Amino acid sequence: MSKEVVTGDEKEFMDEFLLESQYLTECKQLPLDVLDEDEFAVVEKCLNQEDLTDEELTFLKKVLYRYREAMKKLDVANSEENVETVRKHIKSEKELLALIDELEENYKLQMVYCLRNGEEVILDLIVKPLTDSQAISEMQTHANLFKELNTNERVVWSKVMQGQMVYTEEEKKLAEHIADKYEEQEYDMEHKTQGMREFLARQVEFENTSFKTYNQKLKFWNKIEVTTVIDLYQKVRKMLHIDEQKTEELFLNE
Repeated sequence: MSKEVVTGDEKEFMDEFLLESQYLTECKQLPLDVLDEDEFAVVEKCLNQEDLTDEELTFLKKVLYRYREAMKKLDVANSEENVETVRKHIKSEKELLALIDELEENYKLQMVYCLRNGEEVILDLIVKPLTDSQAISEMQTHANLFKELNTNERVVWSKVMQGQMVYTEEEKKLAEHIADKYEEQEYDMEHKTQGMREFLARQVEFENTSFKTYNQKLKFWNKIEVTTVIDLYQKVRKMLHIDEQKTEELFLNE
């Protein structure tokens, strides 16, 4: 069977089509401040729908390929796809109250903690429920911290905060872009980390706690290394259902 040959006219038509569709869309999604001078120049021409030379088009394809791969590895594009869940339909107040009553007043949580000598221990913790005023305050704090980040950027920042490795230069640029954008806010990293420790001092204690006052508990959490604080903070927020959720995701008929 003879191999199909693509003519020059067909290739030119395909390049023009991609420039006006896929390449243009990808250029719009790309943070421009992560690009170097040559990359920015060719991306800007694509955004402005200017004619590109064959060399510029080839370079643009390479740029988009590199950043496309970086975005995939950071799991930006597909990170918030819905996970299939089973949702029970509640048609009476009694059904909902029965489900609520099944939950204990305090959540129990076990966590592995690694000591400096490499020994691992299991922490038996209790997560205390939030009052209504605390819940509103915590949700507002979360919104303020991340209000300047779009959905994809929040996902990447969360992954970076959890210590996910980034490998390529393009991935590093994307992570740095988000970090710079985050740091433009009035909350620096030290401030945010201290806020996490204060949150844990209010909401988390050991099953057989020795400390009764907030200051005693805060002094304890100040001694716990930062990565553990971050991981536990995120876990507890999810347990208490105070992670940000889009309103449109709550209302199924819209």
